[in-house]
Amino acid sequence: MMFGHELIVAHDLSGTDGLLLEIGSERGGGSTFILAMLAKAQGRPFVSVDIDINQTAKAMRLVVLAGKGEAMCCDGVKYVESLFVPIVAVYCDAFDIVGARTILRYGKGYEVRGQEFTEEACHSFYLNLAKAIIPNLVPDGVVCFDDTVNNKGQWQGKGAVAVPWLLENGFEILKSFTVDVTTCSGGVLLRHERL
Repeated sequence: MMFGHELIVAHDLSGTDGLLLEIGSERGGGSTFILAMLAKAQGRPFVSVDIDINQTAKAMRLVVLAGKGEAMCCDGVKYVESLFVPIVAVYCDAFDIVGARTILRYGKGYEVRGQEFTEEACHSFYLNLAKAIIPNLVPDGVVCFDDTVNNKGQWQGKGAVAVPWLLENGFEILKSFTVDVTTCSGGVLLRHERL
């Protein structure tokens, strides 16, 4: 099975300075450790942000194990809005909303922190995140959405609203993959055409 963070790993970020940022720490796919190791190999900073303190604690252990990075417990959009550093790549993987089991497992943690755990809240979150990323994204910087697929011309999943907005605002798709449309298992990697 392929995971969205593999699109960033496969993309050549060399020669470009900036922060490697993960919004939504890993929940079993290995992204936090893998991206921390990538940042270490490239000599760049890495931060994993999650709204759930338990996930942040797990992410902290992983970045310590990797020897690179930080884990922050806060709202991803607010974190990005507070940044004044160049960003080379953002991996978007918060709001795992597919299926009732996932909602029962993670939804309560989001709601305790004042954030709805619904598809609409997910789409709003990622649209606001996309808008917040742009001021700090370096030339040739990339944005990657996990759990996002194009089904017969319609974007579905986490990036269902943000991806079309980014495409309308000068971004291009570098690569995408689909494993299963019914579960939105897939990913898309975008870059701004004129940055």
